[in-house]
Amino acid sequence: MAVLFLNADTNKTQDLSVSLAGLGLTGGLSVRDVWEKSDAGQTSTSAGNFTAHAIPPQDSKLLLFKPSKEALETQLEPGRFSFAPLSRLVS
Repeated sequence: MAVLFLNADTNKTQDLSVSLAGLGLTGGLSVRDVWEKSDAGQTSTSAGNFTAHAIPPQDSKLLLFKPSKEALETQLEPGRFSFAPLSRLVS
């Protein structure tokens, strides 16, 4: 999920926060700064909010939140999913 942090203040640098649960995100997340083309670290929804620090006046930061490698490995554990036979899905 991409999140745009926008500092509309004309004078002050701002720290801007977003509720990760409010975005519907769960578990461990890796964060990427799209415009800087660099990794911005790891976070978890257990942290509650994510804060983008020191955004200059009338500037923005675009961050991409995606499940961390560890979170994906947990979701893909063998036996975690079950599948219905195709004949039950197609009439």
